[in-house]
Amino acid sequence: MKVQGNMQSHFEALRSDLLHTGMVENASLSMGTVLNMGWWSTDAYTWPGKLADKNIDITNEQVTASYFATTGMTIVEGRAFASDTHAEDNNIVINESMAKLIGPYAKPGNIIHMGDRNLTIIGILHDFVYDNAYSTSAAPMVIYGEPEGASYMEVRLKPGVDIAAAMTRIGTIMRTQNPGYPFEYQFMDEQSPSPCSPSAFKP
Repeated sequence: MKVQGNMQSHFEALRSDLLHTGMVENASLSMGTVLNMGWWSTDAYTWPGKLADKNIDITNEQVTASYFATTGMTIVEGRAFASDTHAEDNNIVINESMAKLIGPYAKPGNIIHMGDRNLTIIGILHDFVYDNAYSTSAAPMVIYGEPEGASYMEVRLKPGVDIAAAMTRIGTIMRTQNPGYPFEYQFMDEQSPSPCSPSAFKP
């Protein structure tokens, strides 16, 4: 679902109301869609031992702390973001492809740099394919915490719920929390040519 109106400023209340329906497993915000992650890229990252031929553009994304649980993505080492506070501003999660690019130094607790900014790796995310449904590998990615201006909201329904009933409940909450804006959404399998579960969708 595209973020509009007060969806971001009221996100915690909105997420709480959704969870209280008993039909929603989780909800999150992000800059890009799950299938088209990354809203900017840079070749400015550096780390100890970086070679000159490793100077490639790295995709970057920003998400709320509930993002990985909502999308079903797996942290294979370290942790996810603990909260949507500024305490996480200089913490990052990297995917396995980025960890391979960095090499042995890619460990939770170690610091890489983007210009003058020191960024602490807190977690490594299992690779998933984005931006190309037919690719067999993922490009390196760095993920930051709370987005300043999120573009999308993700909602995951609990397994086995009546989807029509759930969408009716969610629609009522969205109209109450975000009056004046239409309730519009897409299921994941409507966004991708590959099979996806309707339990996670982009309203």
